[in-house]
Amino acid sequence: MSIEQTQNHEIKSLSKRRREELRRHWNGVMVDPFAFTPHEERERGLTVEKAEEENRKLGMFAADFLKQVITYLGRKNTRQERLARSAKVVDVGSGKNHASHWLDAAVEAGLGTLSIDVSDIACGIAESDLRVQWDNISSPKESHQAPIVRQGEIQTILAEPESIELDTESVEIWYFCRLLGCLSEASARAVLQEVGWVSLSEGADPEGKRAVVIVNAFKDDNQNITSKTSILRSKESVLRHLSVGAGREVKVVHHISHEETYKYFAKTVSAMTIMANTQL
Repeated sequence: MSIEQTQNHEIKSLSKRRREELRRHWNGVMVDPFAFTPHEERERGLTVEKAEEENRKLGMFAADFLKQVITYLGRKNTRQERLARSAKVVDVGSGKNHASHWLDAAVEAGLGTLSIDVSDIACGIAESDLRVQWDNISSPKESHQAPIVRQGEIQTILAEPESIELDTESVEIWYFCRLLGCLSEASARAVLQEVGWVSLSEGADPEGKRAVVIVNAFKDDNQNITSKTSILRSKESVLRHLSVGAGREVKVVHHISHEETYKYFAKTVSAMTIMANTQL
């Protein structure tokens, strides 16, 4: 598919009613102490303490992975160049903010941060947590904007980025931690294709300096698991949708981190850095 063909596709906003339904649903999830844990573990008598511990550990794995991606991309983009163009990391689906402790690395690298969630409860958690992180950062923060949190549904935001004053050209890293399992098939396809277009296409990223970071459980590694709490997609389908949007091949870049998989209860969670296949 050529870039001209992908340019003609148009992502659609969800209806106001649907967005409100999603906001209420995920607000309900956010107050569940067992949120995001596998249903079979709850049936075995999982404790609240264990649920929190396992989610925190998975979040640490994801955050450490993103920190290493930020360092890797620092070879391609300097701090001053990033500050000059207001380059940023966009964290989509921040949830309970378990996977957010990478702000120090972003500031040191000259990257701004924008956190998005459809749940206003999740946004409140993110604002509080990021404020504490920001106040405790020792790196120079001159010319650096404090973290921004915006409530909204990602498909609609990509269709109408101006609604939250998002300049998609400034996004160096899209960070999807556990989000893909929460989206419908149609929404996941639309979101991945749009992100591929706005960040990984030849016009958006001619030198291959931008990345999409995805941390999720995939079918590939979990053949014998039937999930009731999230959708298990294949890695191939994720790459295909991003490639269709980008109008060119994209690939997973390995050897950025020593750890690319994590055992979350019985599930294997994979962390992937996806970039345009230019000079990887």
